[in-house]
Formats: sequence, structure tokens, C-alpha cells
Amino acid sequence: SYRTSAPPIVPAEFIPPSTTIAKFWNIETTGGDGFDATLDLYFTEDDLPAGLIPPPPTLNAGSYHPVTGAVEHVYNAEVTLIQAGSPNLYRARVLHVTGFSLWALGSGSMLPVELSSLSAYWEMGRVLIQWRTESEHSNREFRLDRKTTGVDYFPIAVLPSRAANGNSSTPLSYQFTDAAASLSDGLMYRLSQIDQDGDARVLREFSAIDQTPQTIKGFALLHSYPNPFNGQFTIRYQLAKADIVRIGLYNIQGALVKEIYTGMTTNRLTSISVNADKLPTGLYVLKLASRGFSTQRKVLLVR
Repeated sequence: SYRTSAPPIVPAEFIPPSTTIAKFWNIETTGGDGFDATLDLYFTEDDLPAGLIPPPPTLNAGSYHPVTGAVEHVYNAEVTLIQAGSPNLYRARVLHVTGFSLWALGSGSMLPVELSSLSAYWEMGRVLIQWRTESEHSNREFRLDRKTTGVDYFPIAVLPSRAANGNSSTPLSYQFTDAAASLSDGLMYRLSQIDQDGDARVLREFSAIDQTPQTIKGFALLHSYPNPFNGQFTIRYQLAKADIVRIGLYNIQGALVKEIYTGMTTNRLTSISVNADKLPTGLYVLKLASRGFSTQRKVLLVR
């Protein structure tokens, strides 16, 4: 279940573009997590800026962090005229919602950077940080900050935008390896975006996941990354000796939805890239089996 509170407190960091509807929704869960919901957002023509009258058939629905204003998810919302009148009443329907917070509706990019995935994994004395953007607008660069117990955030890396002139409407991927980190020191990271005018916006604060192999009788299945993922992810595994393995992706009902690999594998650390673009949002189980042994891990697909 969920509840709404209106009007929400809009973060100062969130500066809506002129194509954003002048109405916000603050929706909080009251019954736990792990849901897949349909969200209906209602508005009238009085809420629309001049450039959106009448509203288009689809709008972007943006879910934002209630404190930092950082984008968390961007969905396509189908717009329907519910009641003709003065003013007209419209509904924007968002499918497969997996998290609630501060919401806004608009056309075009909801924020300078739409971050679709981010992961950070500790392995062999270093942290591999990867993120992906769905779109970038007037973006100059990204900044990574690190903090540990007793030491506040300080910059460790600046990565220039891969978008031409800072603008892109297609997904772009980034990665950075932090070789000077230690998991025992309360390690935390912060990813920020800096636009062409030098204004900075925090996109996400996050910790690193320990990806030390979990080995049973010489058999190891490592974490998939990123997790959650959006369309594609990578798995890594290692065997004590060469053997035949079968790797598959299953839905939570136990049905095989994607055969990933079946064949001979050496005892070297092996990586496989998995494309799940045709699968719907949801929780899946990654299973790996060799002769006499099997193991599994959960992965979450978020659109």
C-alpha cells in the first residue's frame, strides 16, 4: 500500500525545466518493498506550462530523491483525458513502478543527467565503480568523492562526459577503479554531475559490495554487476578444474527465461555478458550448475 502527501517539499536542488508540469506528488510506501505497481498521476490544464497545452500522448515521469533532488528513475507515462471541462482533467499512468518518493511529470529530459544504473564492487584490493546514463543535457563531467570513518568526502576522480558537447539522448557507460580503498574503513562514495555552467548536482551516494568469491569445494560464483541492471549485466565465475557448466536465468516461478551458456569451461576466471533487453522488469534468479554442484543468485531488472 502507499499514501500521498501534498504538497511535497521540493528540494532546492531540483530546478524543473519550463516543460515540467507545475505539480508534484510525494508518495510513500507503507507495506514494504519488492512490489511492481501501476501509478496514476492526475493533473489539469491549469497545471500545464504553455508549451504543454494540450499535453502530448506520453510524458516522462521522474522519481526523485526527497532530500537531494537526484533522479532515481524515469518512466514513460501514457496520458489520457479523463474528464472534459474547464479545465480538462488528465491522467498519466506509469507501469511497473518499483519505488516511490517525489514525482514530477514533463517532456524532454527531466534532469541534466538521467542515471539508470550504478554499481560498486570490492575485489582483490580495489573497487570497480560503473554507471550508465540514459540521457545527458549540458553535462560537462562527473566527479567521484570518497569518505571513510572520521574523514569526510574528498574528490578522487573527475571523468569528462562522453556526450558530444555534453548532450546525448542515447545510453552512455562509465567506469573507474579505486585502487586506494579499504572496506574496513567505513567506505562510502558520492557521484556528482557538473554541468557546463559549473553547477554541481549529487546523483547518488553508495557503498561498495564485497565481491570476494564464495567458494564451495573449489567452485565459485561471483556477483553479477550491475545489480540492479537495466537490460545488460555481466557475470563472473571460476571452477577448480575444467568442467561442463550450464548457466540460465529463471523467473521467480522457476521457469527458464533465458539460456545463457552451456558448455566446457576452464578453471580460469570467466566473464559472460548477458543481454536481457526483451525481459520485463522484475526479480530473476541466476543459476549456475556443473556436474554434482549448483548455486544461484538473485538479480533485479529495472527499466
